[in-house]
Amino acid sequence: MSAAFPTPSSSDLFLESKSFLSSSTCKLTSFTASDGLPLSTLTCVPPKPNGHTILFMTGWNESYIKYWDLLRRLTTLGYKVLTLDHRSQGLSGRTLEVKDVSHVTNFERYVDDAIEYVSDRFFHPGGVSLSVIGHSMGGLIALKVAERLGVERVQSVSTVAPMICFKTPPFPWKVAGILGKVLPAVGLGEDYTVGFPKEGWEPSLMNWPKECSHDVERNGCWVRQQSSSPIVTLAGPSNSWVAAAWNACEGFLEKYARTGCERYPVPWLMVRPTDDRFVHVESQSLFCSFQRGGGRVVTVEGSYHEVLIECDQVREMVLGEIESFVKAHHGGGEGRDRIYEEVTLKPDIPDVPEFEQRFMTKKKEGKDKGNYMAVAALAVAVIGGAVWMR
Repeated sequence: MSAAFPTPSSSDLFLESKSFLSSSTCKLTSFTASDGLPLSTLTCVPPKPNGHTILFMTGWNESYIKYWDLLRRLTTLGYKVLTLDHRSQGLSGRTLEVKDVSHVTNFERYVDDAIEYVSDRFFHPGGVSLSVIGHSMGGLIALKVAERLGVERVQSVSTVAPMICFKTPPFPWKVAGILGKVLPAVGLGEDYTVGFPKEGWEPSLMNWPKECSHDVERNGCWVRQQSSSPIVTLAGPSNSWVAAAWNACEGFLEKYARTGCERYPVPWLMVRPTDDRFVHVESQSLFCSFQRGGGRVVTVEGSYHEVLIECDQVREMVLGEIESFVKAHHGGGEGRDRIYEEVTLKPDIPDVPEFEQRFMTKKKEGKDKGNYMAVAALAVAVIGGAVWMR
């Protein structure tokens, strides 16, 4: 176990986050999407610009405030950073009256929002060098944004634990796809998906160190941020969100990770934690195996899903890889080298101390109701699936 990285307490990290986000470096603004929904955005302006801009995409049930330390590091290196909270989560506007459910009917809406935002703030005569970075759901969004904008506008795309295919307990992937078609079709599209609570949920009072990160203090900082801004916390996704995300993953796999697939058009870096309980590492492997024409795969042994708030032994290695990759592709150009590389990182990850899982009573009750609904939904899926496939 390494002691090379002394970790500040979660309370100290929380105070640091507030200080950075309220500093002159950070410009908190809003952006109105083409459908009229207000989105919370953040621009980080470096004290000494290097002429390069990064668009950062957060994951599901996250906010850009969670990544204050990453944003601070990138601006210190001279990068201007643009980021936003996705619709129906974080500090952005909601599409449903129920504020703690994430809801979209088409995953491409996330991509539209990001492209509209970056086009409004970046694609002008002064905007000449752009890279995209994304985590988890934001990783898939980043890949789609870079794909759509093309190599003429995006120099590179870096993804961390990208949601190319997400885990769908208690159902297998294909069953989840059937549920995604059936439940919205019978009027349940705006309801929480099965297994999530129907009542109010306060996960800001929970700690999940063994599911997310080995760094209890960084995880605790995010918990404190949620407690301070309860609006950023979601109780779960809607059935329509599951359907939209499932279709987006299947479409991406079909286009870039199956026999006869196309070549992904932009230089890419993919960071893959081996101990990920939220997304399927196998789907990432499929993409990498079919995209050997050009990209860099970084496998991080022992890391959990939340790589960007992992222990410093992991973060320092991963951030070094991302920084080197982004820097190597400044300037762009069709003729740049597209060599395929695979790297395995073996950080000395410290043990995670055991500590109590704290759940609100309302959360437990809601989860129980979600489990009862799961049984009912499975029956609906079987019947509906049989009808759909006839």
